[in-house]
Amino acid sequence: MIRTTGGVAPRGAFVGRAAELDVLSDAMAAAREGDPQIVWIEGEPGIGKTSFIRRFLTSLEGVQVLQASGEESETTLEYGVVLQLVAQATSASNWPALEEQIGTRSPASSFTVGADLLGILGPLQDAAPVVVVVDDAHWLDPSSAAALLFVLRRLHGDRLLVLIGSRPSGAEQLGPGWSRLLADPDHVQPITLAGLTGEEVSELADSLGLGPFTLAAAERLREHTGGHPLYVKALLTELPRERLKFGDGPLPAPRSFSATVLARMTNVGAEAQALVSAAAVAGPRCQVGFAAAVAGLDDPLAGLEEALEDELVVLTPGQLPEEIEFAHPLIRAAVYDDLSPTRRRTLHLACAAQATGSAALAHRVAAGHGPDDGLAAELLQAGEDEVVASRLAAGVERLLWASRIAASEELRERALLRAVECLVLVGDIPRANTHLDAVLACSDSARRSYAIAFLTAANGRLVEAEAACRVMMARPDYRSDPELVLIFPFNLRKRLVISMYECPARHSAFI
Repeated sequence: MIRTTGGVAPRGAFVGRAAELDVLSDAMAAAREGDPQIVWIEGEPGIGKTSFIRRFLTSLEGVQVLQASGEESETTLEYGVVLQLVAQATSASNWPALEEQIGTRSPASSFTVGADLLGILGPLQDAAPVVVVVDDAHWLDPSSAAALLFVLRRLHGDRLLVLIGSRPSGAEQLGPGWSRLLADPDHVQPITLAGLTGEEVSELADSLGLGPFTLAAAERLREHTGGHPLYVKALLTELPRERLKFGDGPLPAPRSFSATVLARMTNVGAEAQALVSAAAVAGPRCQVGFAAAVAGLDDPLAGLEEALEDELVVLTPGQLPEEIEFAHPLIRAAVYDDLSPTRRRTLHLACAAQATGSAALAHRVAAGHGPDDGLAAELLQAGEDEVVASRLAAGVERLLWASRIAASEELRERALLRAVECLVLVGDIPRANTHLDAVLACSDSARRSYAIAFLTAANGRLVEAEAACRVMMARPDYRSDPELVLIFPFNLRKRLVISMYECPARHSAFI
């Protein structure tokens, strides 16, 4: 089975799936030589199955294409999908006979219809190879499913490529005969379409006219949506560009997705709602007991079973004590965003009481509603500890939190300037640049001058950076900062460049 990444951009742009298009191209080449090919293309709703097939068809020349698709409202229609295929081959001599058979009060068996469909496909191949596309196969009417299975089991020496698109578990809905066929690697090539990569999210944003995203911003959006092209595009169009590119808070779920999730929440009881809400505040994954304690449930079993049955959460495989996580990251976002500010704060405080370390700090920040120097000082120290451990990304988040909630100007500026230094060190220059105005607004100091020089150098202006460092070294407070004294003054330009790439855990100048 092929795992794929990629998605489709609007206005005809296509993102990703290059390797998988090559798989289809190879299958087409084999079919042209009389080696019939069947490709089963599987993926979640909206993942881009139809667009993927269309993109492949646009690359073909010298073939005949017959296309049909299942429809949820037509699953009781006798041979509905077969008729769609046959209608595109009206030049075949046995088309009227097949139409008449299917239209009678006592329709022919699926074996007879399948045999007649084979008879139609045969003459078509004399003129050119044939590509048969059946999309949304999970909605095939049973009679068409049986007739098509008859055809697929009897392809030998045909110049035929069959592409079948379906949601996961579509084969099970079509019956055991289909499951056996699709499990045979000698007859069927399965492709599973997954989500976008971070790079492809950036390409998708660019195709929407939003400009390329940094890898960090694109990866944040990919992780939030699971890389699902439909959800990525929804958020790219619903949210301000700056929030997507440079924001660091939680992202919402697309509006249409949220409406669906909240409707499902009304289908479960109060205990299930409380458990799911607590889990949404707790994080992407938590122990069942933790969520129950936060929700105030003595026995979470009944609520858990309801939430599992409605697929709001799933059990994490192989974990003891039992853990739950959300079936999709956007379900958590939809549930979290629907909580009232008071309820959300109460649950965050309950999480903070149950958690320890950095996790407890994060919940205390989320529950906060004003400046708090005590918490800011804890966050600053936690950020420095993360930096020492070479976990700069985690350190940046805690330092930025500290800068936002500190009432003390000295504490706020210290956290901000350190965060900007770390952003440069992790290579997220665009995000570091968004804090330039805040850095310039800091009190005049050697540390502020160093942060400006550091950011200037990161943007490639080494001459300016070197000059800024010389000004910094002339300041009276320069000698009182042992970290800066350790870095400079020898060979300013070399030390400035080296300092940008040295691991902070190994050099006390960044500890």
